[in-house]
Amino acid sequence: MNVEIEIVPFREEHIPEILELWHRQYRLELKIGVLPNTWGLLKKEVEAFLRKQLSSEYSAVALRGGDLIGYMLFQVFPFHGEDTAFCPVVGHAEKSRKKVAERLYQHLSEKLVAKGVLSHCITYFAHDVDFEEAVFALGFGMIVIDVFRDVSPIQSRPGDVKIVRATKNNLANIKLLDEESRAYYLGAPIFLNRGSMNADYYRNLLNREDMAVFLAFVEEIPVGFMSVRRNKELRLIDLC
Repeated sequence: MNVEIEIVPFREEHIPEILELWHRQYRLELKIGVLPNTWGLLKKEVEAFLRKQLSSEYSAVALRGGDLIGYMLFQVFPFHGEDTAFCPVVGHAEKSRKKVAERLYQHLSEKLVAKGVLSHCITYFAHDVDFEEAVFALGFGMIVIDVFRDVSPIQSRPGDVKIVRATKNNLANIKLLDEESRAYYLGAPIFLNRGSMNADYYRNLLNREDMAVFLAFVEEIPVGFMSVRRNKELRLIDLC
């Protein structure tokens, strides 16, 4: 017979099994060949991060017949103008992806919403299709995905796009694009308040040694930009 999944608080005794479960999940991703082996070696750093969450009410473990089959945790902090719950990529792992993830999130989301935390973010590896389908079905996409645009094909001519590394001469272009995107995100149906930045913020993007900004042009008109930063240390909670 099927044994029910039990959701219990995250305790120190669970850490060894959680570490093994997460590293097992990471090793599966390494087989795809697009991730570095680095995070698989940093067991002390991941363990230290997990230990900090022991006192959090927004962490839970899934058991089946006494065996640990998954865990999930959220950190809550102000983000884009409102309290936001964030689950980093080391903040969850599951043996049976869809069903366990659904039960864990059902349990934790109830606690978060009861405290007025309505914005939830979960990160996962790009090739983790099972987890992607699980969170998509929970509403991370299904609720508003058909509101942004219709399903007709988008005409694309990628050969017409020119991409260059931005310099201080592109400061006005970057600021204009960022302000336009801010207005877009603030509107329906997203309602994400990103806040406005001053000129010093954009200068800093272009002056940092650990960061590069790339601009895209179509017919000499700036249409988008992306910033890339290299971290010198493992920062598991970064939203970058």
